[in-house]
Amino acid sequence: MNKLLSSIWPLNNSLKTVTLLILLALSFTNSLNTIIDETPVRHLDSKGEEYVNQTLKRAFVSFATIRVMNAVISVVQDTTIDLTPMGIGTSVAIGEALDPINDMVERASYVMLLSTVSLSAQKIMLAVSPVLGINILFSISLLFFIANIWFKNYVKYDLFKIGMKIMLISVVVRFFIPCVGLVNDYLYENYLNNTYKKSTENINNLNDKLDNISNITQNISNSKAGIFSRIRNTIKEAIPKLTNELNQLTVKFKEVMNSFIDIITIFIIQTVLIPLLVLWVIRKMLKSVFSEKKISLINDKLKVIAGRKTVSREQT
Repeated sequence: MNKLLSSIWPLNNSLKTVTLLILLALSFTNSLNTIIDETPVRHLDSKGEEYVNQTLKRAFVSFATIRVMNAVISVVQDTTIDLTPMGIGTSVAIGEALDPINDMVERASYVMLLSTVSLSAQKIMLAVSPVLGINILFSISLLFFIANIWFKNYVKYDLFKIGMKIMLISVVVRFFIPCVGLVNDYLYENYLNNTYKKSTENINNLNDKLDNISNITQNISNSKAGIFSRIRNTIKEAIPKLTNELNQLTVKFKEVMNSFIDIITIFIIQTVLIPLLVLWVIRKMLKSVFSEKKISLINDKLKVIAGRKTVSREQT
């Protein structure tokens, strides 16, 4: 692999070192990042930033909505328990209706929390990727290339190969999140947007239903402060309303469950599966481009070209 550098860079060691030092100065002083920002890569960075901010905003909103729903369900269940001693027997029906929804709400809240943590980590990585990828890792790879020029005959390690691996890592670190943002933006706008909006609307409607149930149960509970006849009349009026709300909730049960599953699936795709898929694709691409066979093939072709030039010079 050491022959590759000599083949594609037919300069003496001093000129190679000077060139690498200039490139090292550009990368270490952030000048190289400035140059990159003036290229079309800037559009890729903006997509990555937009993806992180928008998805994080949706995750926060969904997480807050689901946590509020969980709190309302808990209040309803706690409130209706006190009705049992009065012989109403409604608490069991409400508990049975709300328990499956509450279980799904808790699971969805865990997914939203993990998604929020993942997106926050990606946002931090997006902010530090120019420094970590270019200023640090890319600069280190250049130092290995310089060391390879002068010390390759004195060390048993392939310094050029080590430098190349570090350079590939720097490319992944620098462009991983922007690539994830580009893929996520296309996928969300074309396939996931309508599903997310519809699911969010269904969950908000469920929240309204739960608020109604909570208000009814609170009224029943508060009525205990009055005389017995007032309690009896209040409960007699409230039970049909409560039963109606529970029936509507039961009818929408399947639709609501599907909405929760859709929300969970969307955030798992955006915050887990797509980043892993992009990382796998980048790894495969870089491994294919910089494989030993490709490098050897390029080296052989360059030797052929160099041989042809030598022959033409001898003929002239």
